[in-house]
Amino acid sequence: MSRILLLIVFVWILYVLLKRFFAFIQSNQAPSNKSVLADNIVACHRCGLHVPENEAVMIDGNAYCNHPDCHRINNGRSESNLS
Repeated sequence: MSRILLLIVFVWILYVLLKRFFAFIQSNQAPSNKSVLADNIVACHRCGLHVPENEAVMIDGNAYCNHPDCHRINNGRSESNLS
């Protein structure tokens, strides 16, 4: 009876080790989708906050953050009260 239990434990350990091994091999061979292209970072023309270029609001060639006071323009002048 003890030999049967020992055999079951051995098979289970072998199964777990092989499963981890194949998962490790598969993860190393999979193409990496983690390659993140760095976005250009621009500074807000009004407050100086650095934001990714794709999130910036571009007005007259100037980049602004998405804070409403920074990119709100009235008659060509900013009406922001940012300090």
